Amino acid sequence: MTGRLFIDTLDAFITYGVAVTAGGYDGLVSYPSLKEVDTNDWPEADGIEADLSEVFLDSKTFTLDMVCANGGDVGALIAALSDGAYHTFNFADLGITRSLRLVSAPKYDGYRIYHFSLSLADDSPLDGYEYVEPFSTGKSDGFEIDGKDFSLYGIRVLDGTMNEIDKTPDVKENLKVSISGMSGSNYDPESVFYKSKEVKLNLFMHMAKEDFWKNYNAFLYDLTRSGFRTLYVDARTEEHPCHYKGGDVKKLSLVGDMIWCEFTVTLVFLSYRPGEEDYVLADEDGNIICDENYNAIESRL
Repeated sequence: MTGRLFIDTLDAFITYGVAVTAGGYDGLVSYPSLKEVDTNDWPEADGIEADLSEVFLDSKTFTLDMVCANGGDVGALIAALSDGAYHTFNFADLGITRSLRLVSAPKYDGYRIYHFSLSLADDSPLDGYEYVEPFSTGKSDGFEIDGKDFSLYGIRVLDGTMNEIDKTPDVKENLKVSISGMSGSNYDPESVFYKSKEVKLNLFMHMAKEDFWKNYNAFLYDLTRSGFRTLYVDARTEEHPCHYKGGDVKKLSLVGDMIWCEFTVTLVFLSYRPGEEDYVLADEDGNIICDENYNAIESRL
C-alpha cells in the first residue's frame, strides 16, 4: 500500500492510513468534457452549424474511491485537504501527478476497514502538456480521425461502435399547427430534416505506462484542436464531420507496468442523413477505385 499515492509529498498510507481501491482510478483517468460550443440549428437543413474556431476543455469533477485501514485517520486527511484549495496528488503507480481540489468530504462505510470516496476537481486539464506525436504498431480497425488511424495511438475499436455510428438521428420537427377546436394537427409535409446526433466510440488501450500516457493524451489533444474533426470509417467508406464532446473510462486495470483501459469517447456528428448504401469498386487490397476526377466508381450489383 505504501509508495503508491503521495499527497503534497506525504505518503498517503503512512500518513493517513488510506489507499485507492482497485478500480478507483476510473474517474481520474476519464477525459474531461468540452465546454459548450455555440451552434445554429437551422430548421431547413440537416444537423447543426457549430462555431469551432476555438474550443476549450471544461474542468472535471470525479470520485476517487479509497479504503482506510484500522488506525487510519480520514479526519486528518480531510483537514489537510481543507488547508488551501489545491493539493498535489502524485499517483505513483499510475505514473501521473495532478493538482486537485476537494469538492466534498467522504461518507464512511464499515467498522475497522472502511471504504470512502473523495469528490475531487481537476480544474486544469492538459495543463503544461507538450504534444508528442503518437506512435504504435498496433492492428488497424479501419477508423481514422483527421487522417490518423486509431492504431497510431494504440487504440482498438470495440463492439457496439458501428451500431452507434449507424443509428438514425431524430427528425427535426417542421411547422405544426394545433387548434383547440379540431382534432389532430396540421403539419408541414414538404421535407424531412435530421438533427445532429451523439455517437459513442467504444475503445480499448493496453500498453506500458509511459506509452499509454503519451498516446492517451495525444488522442485527447488531437480531438480538441480548433475546427471540426473528420471521422473516417473504412467499413462504410464514409467521412463524418464531428466534434469531441466528452469521454468516460469504463474499466482501468494496472498489471505490473502495463495499463489496461477500456473507455468511451463521445462525438457529435454535425450532420448525418440516413439513406441507401452505395457500393463502389475496390481492388484486392480494399483500395477504392476512382475515375479521372477522383470520384469513386459505383458498382452495379
